[in-house]
Amino acid sequence: MRNFIIIILIFGSLASSGQNQKYESKLYHDGHGGFVYFPLGAISFADEVISFTEGNPTAKDIKIREPKIILGEPDYNMETFDNSLTLGCGGTITFHFIDNALVDQIGPDLYVFEIGSGIEPTTLSISKDGISWIDIGEISGGRADIDISPFVNISDIFYYVKLTDLKSSCNNDWPGSDIDAVGAIGSAIQITLSNSVLFEFGKFDLKKEASNEIKNLITQISGIDNYTIEIEGHTDSIGSDAANNLLSLNRANAVKKQFLIEEKIDSSKITVKGYGESVPIVNNSTEENRQKNRRVNIIIIPKSVQRKTYEVETNSIFMPYYKKEGVFKNVYPQAFNEKTFPRVWTTDIDEALTLNNIIYFFKGGMCQAFNKKSNKVEGEPKKINDFFPGLWESGIEAVINWGNGKLYFFKGSEYIRFDTNTNKADTGYPKTMAGNWGSSWFDNGVDCAINWGNGYAYFFKNGEYMKYNVSEDKPLNGYPLTNAAWESLWLNKVDGVFDFAPNEVYFFKNPKKEK
Repeated sequence: MRNFIIIILIFGSLASSGQNQKYESKLYHDGHGGFVYFPLGAISFADEVISFTEGNPTAKDIKIREPKIILGEPDYNMETFDNSLTLGCGGTITFHFIDNALVDQIGPDLYVFEIGSGIEPTTLSISKDGISWIDIGEISGGRADIDISPFVNISDIFYYVKLTDLKSSCNNDWPGSDIDAVGAIGSAIQITLSNSVLFEFGKFDLKKEASNEIKNLITQISGIDNYTIEIEGHTDSIGSDAANNLLSLNRANAVKKQFLIEEKIDSSKITVKGYGESVPIVNNSTEENRQKNRRVNIIIIPKSVQRKTYEVETNSIFMPYYKKEGVFKNVYPQAFNEKTFPRVWTTDIDEALTLNNIIYFFKGGMCQAFNKKSNKVEGEPKKINDFFPGLWESGIEAVINWGNGKLYFFKGSEYIRFDTNTNKADTGYPKTMAGNWGSSWFDNGVDCAINWGNGYAYFFKNGEYMKYNVSEDKPLNGYPLTNAAWESLWLNKVDGVFDFAPNEVYFFKNPKKEK
């Protein structure tokens, strides 16, 4: 009998609901002075250890050699050194996500909670079935968030992760990497229904009892915000390709029909696909494995989630950052579009500046004003000098509000100081960057800049940033640093940054320009 498993894969955030408290988003201390945001909270973490091979030498303390310590939410105790696993020199651990799955969303997808002042290098691999592995690469250098997008397809779903220590630290009491937890930031919820109540053998009409199962399923997901649904049918390898493709599609359509009856949502929000035997999660060598492959995947995508679409690939994208908490609001960027910034340019934005309640967006030699209170653009775009007389006609590359009635605009190796009281550029500008900003790092210009409002400013260029003392008018010692010091910030380049609220700063970039 071709029994089916229905797997519910819910991407991203959920609305607040008493039924779905276990799915609420949560911030976790990363062990290095910052926080990591998990949209699905506590269920995001590994559930089962598949195998653990200790390295040599091993840790002396037996309590940090128990592999199950790695499961669940991070809970390392800094005082007693409990609740972490030391892999040992060259050790390997493989674990399994059961009530969730790892998926590729925009931004970091996985986070390894490594204990200690630095991150001891490990290699990371992911798998759909625990048999065939995709090597993601090395985790090291004080940063443990991983974006799997360069290695996978957007629709791929993974249930297994493997970590292997690279033997960089073997001569102490804690040889090898020290792991507290591993969580899927790009996470999907997996709910399994009974596989014996859906279809008769070889049929695609739902059995009567299947209706109750789908009703129960809808109740479980009732707290999710506005969503669309993808229903995928899958079979094992028994039978012809054509027959399996048709059967899987018909069964997916049967589930869609029942969803429309029970949920009464717009049918255009539901898409169906029949994959036949082409996407097994395990090989079909045994009946047990064939049962796993006979399934219907229902992927529920909340409206708030930014999946990788053409718009996100080409539009300028932004990420809100909470200054007080020192963490990004979301783990994935949002696109500039009619919903987020109505009538604002959606591509190739050079920079932005907030003055009072107006955000000025710059693009080439043009500028447009966006009113935050009314959430509207004020009039049509104008030439940049209509807003800020005395600037370069061809546009700017960066701007910063110095906080004393002065703005600084940057283009290439030059800068202009602008007086907001007189609304014109100061006499004697532009000047060259070289020799005027306290470091040769500034000489060829900057990509963007922001006054943090606490006596310091930040300048960004080519994957690096400089911290600057505003009152002393000089950069701090020890800089520049790489963007890796900002958890989840783009590592290669930031095109712009602007204040949005007293505690919110928006970083943005232009993916299209990088192609």
